[in-house]
Amino acid sequence: MRRHRDRDEQMRAAPWRADPPVSDELWARVTEVRRSKTRGGGPRRRGRVDLLGGLLECVCGRHIRSDGTFADGRHRKLHLEPCGAWGPQARLGYETWEEPILAQVSGIQIGPSIMARVVAALGSGARPVAIDRSRIERQLREIALEHAAGSLGDETYIERSRQMRASLSAIEEAPQRVSAERAVAWLRALAETWEAADVPEARADLLHAIYERIAIAGSTIVGARLTSAAYANGLALALPDKVVMARPEGFEPPTI
Repeated sequence: MRRHRDRDEQMRAAPWRADPPVSDELWARVTEVRRSKTRGGGPRRRGRVDLLGGLLECVCGRHIRSDGTFADGRHRKLHLEPCGAWGPQARLGYETWEEPILAQVSGIQIGPSIMARVVAALGSGARPVAIDRSRIERQLREIALEHAAGSLGDETYIERSRQMRASLSAIEEAPQRVSAERAVAWLRALAETWEAADVPEARADLLHAIYERIAIAGSTIVGARLTSAAYANGLALALPDKVVMARPEGFEPPTI
């Protein structure tokens, strides 16, 4: 087993090494065959793992995709046909959004006070959606003013308004009911798993289990929608309200 995959890489025996599921000879043969097919239909040689692959979406509705690297080696993201909200530069470095998202997940709070809030929220009959509703309604008013002032184009305004109204409708939908005890166990397991994840692939899987969509406007993270499982288990209450590493424009965390 390999750890870190960099200058400090370490090799250690896998737990099943004493009794491997297949023989070393078969493993070596399969590896040889896979390597011989890398230029055809075999496995692709991947570079850096895109932790936010498929999650980023501009407020204009465009999905943001990976697009190679800059001259200095930094990986970048591309917005095809940039809109007014994105800005004139079509490509931005991945760290623009990855750093604040990683900071938020790393700051998941599982202390007694947060767990008490989760238990209280999941144990009540009504969903505490007032904060979400107020936030979206405020954003609708803000973009309406921007559109009226001419700083926001018609197409961008219509698309952003449509997305926000869809989010407003979505928060009224009751998620699957989860017992408070199970939710607490789920949150603790998530935090422990995140701390223990020492390879990019594992962290990417966890991020996709947490976030369903991350809405951005250029370098600004406008908001994020969690997965149904994350909402149902009260993760919105455990995510930190402020992210130290977030860009100056700010980061509004999703709320339950």
